Amino acid sequence: MAINQVYAILADCEPPKVKFGISKNPQARLGDIQVCCPHKVKLLASVKASRSLEKRIHNGLRHLRVIGGWFRYEHEACDLVALMQYRALMQYSDADGIYKHLDCLAHEMYCASLEITPDLHTHSIVDC
Repeated sequence: MAINQVYAILADCEPPKVKFGISKNPQARLGDIQVCCPHKVKLLASVKASRSLEKRIHNGLRHLRVIGGWFRYEHEACDLVALMQYRALMQYSDADGIYKHLDCLAHEMYCASLEITPDLHTHSIVDC
C-alpha cells in the first residue's frame, strides 16, 4: 500500500513558484503538473506525511499563496523545502536515529515560525 507524501514542486518561472501538495506518488504527480504547466517543473522534496500537515502548510504559508497550492518560493517556503529535504535525507541515512533530536528541534522551530503547533501524535514531517 502506498503512503501519502507531502511534496514540493518548483515551477521554473520568474519569480519562482512552489507547489505543496500530497500524493501517494509524487513523481507521477510531477508528470501530471508538467502537462498543465507552461514552465519546467522539478520535484524538490517529498516526505511521508498526513493530509493534515498539507493543510497546515497551506494555512501557514497563506501570506505567500499565489493560487491553490502554489506559493511564492521565498522566505518560509524556502525554509520548508530545506526542512523537507533534510527530513527525506534522514529517512534514508539515519537508521540508528542519531539525528532524531536535532530533527525534532528543527521541526519545532519551523512550526514556531509559522505559529502552528507541532503535530507530534500523528504522522508528520517528523515522528518525534
